[in-house]
Amino acid sequence: MTDSEKLAMVYKHIDERLAYLTRLIYHHECNIDQPNSDEQADYQMALGERRALMELSHKLMGVQP
Repeated sequence: MTDSEKLAMVYKHIDERLAYLTRLIYHHECNIDQPNSDEQADYQMALGERRALMELSHKLMGVQP
């Protein structure tokens, strides 16, 4: 497997995870009026993970924030 193929796999995984996290965040924001502590923790973790993955993706692409 070439480096380009490996990088493509990494990008695909990041994109899939970002899509999942975006759906999770959207669901939370639209459907949960009074979140309990577990739901709020899940939401905060999803926000943090999404931000970290977006930063990683930008670094891999050479984009400066």
